[in-house]
Amino acid sequence: MPVLYSIADNRAELYFVAPDSTASPLPSPTFINVTLGGSPVTFSGEGGGYRSKDRLIYVFQDGEPAAYSDLYSIDPTTGVATLVKTNIVAGHVEGAEFYINNITGEEVLVIVYENGTNGGSHKVMAINPNAQGSNPAWSDYSGHPKTLTGARTTADGISWDPVGANFYIQNDDTVDYYLLDIAKGVTTYSFTSSLAVDGEGITYASDGNNYIEDEGQAGQRRRIFSVDVSTGALPPVAELESTGDVES
Repeated sequence: MPVLYSIADNRAELYFVAPDSTASPLPSPTFINVTLGGSPVTFSGEGGGYRSKDRLIYVFQDGEPAAYSDLYSIDPTTGVATLVKTNIVAGHVEGAEFYINNITGEEVLVIVYENGTNGGSHKVMAINPNAQGSNPAWSDYSGHPKTLTGARTTADGISWDPVGANFYIQNDDTVDYYLLDIAKGVTTYSFTSSLAVDGEGITYASDGNNYIEDEGQAGQRRRIFSVDVSTGALPPVAELESTGDVES
């Protein structure tokens, strides 16, 4: 059974839960206090990703709008945060995902973010978390960033489908999903979810399912839902609880 991690941008808490749509009541998350240098810390970036290589959660610190965002890691067993790299992208982060390139076998961190303090279309960045040749770890891949174009030019999150080899972005509140070609920045409409959730955090888990959160906007309390990408159906799979503004 997979484990889903989530974090709010206004509370020093990391949550994790094993989703189960058949459970009654639905599973409730475990809370871990997040600290930096021994003091509680909140992360204002609206994206985060789990990296299976080191089993750490990666999050961002910035403002909105922001000229730059800094990258931090969180140990999910202790809640201890560590600065990884300053100024990793030039803007407020909206979503992030680690994936393995099916063709090259390389590990990639993909980030969607606002265009600095200038507004307009968002951008997508591909970053190599590992040192390669003369390039240190956390260097940009050649040709990035790309500006989002096509059916959707802004994003509220990003997720990678390891089976279909697709990237999805979404806009919250509706929620519409779009396919994203990260090599070009081009987006294409895919489907609309059955509930208008406050879905600012999306992800795929090890069970091959897509997941999204809602903070009561859909009238079903604060919950996590599984996303059927073929129909848009959103069966609830776990409680979200807390009062934090979950963003990833």
